[in-house]
Amino acid sequence: CRVLPSYSPEVTHLIVRSKECRRTVKFLKALLTGKWILAFDWVSRCLSGNRWLSEDGYEVSKDMTTGAPIPPRRQRTHDTMGRLFGGLRFYFLGTFTDPLPTASEVKDLLELGGGCVVTTSPQSL
Repeated sequence: CRVLPSYSPEVTHLIVRSKECRRTVKFLKALLTGKWILAFDWVSRCLSGNRWLSEDGYEVSKDMTTGAPIPPRRQRTHDTMGRLFGGLRFYFLGTFTDPLPTASEVKDLLELGGGCVVTTSPQSL
């Protein structure tokens, strides 16, 4: 087991502060690729018990900003995992400015979800 400094395909678990979290780029990447998204309490209890505990019961359940439910389990176990945007093509028009994710981050998310980002204007397709 090791802690990675940034998100990569090697990630198996994304650990957040609590069962209520913000929908960050890392969170969305983990969600799109079916990773466990768990509250830090899971890590703490594993360490205090000196054993690996089941992830069930520690999964994120609510968006901290909106209060909306977040269903990572459904995405992780759904048969279309990784293909939310499968078969879709995206073209970016305009610029991405703070507080939005960068164009590169959005491209990564769309591709992780099975989408394709095109660089040619849709008018010329």
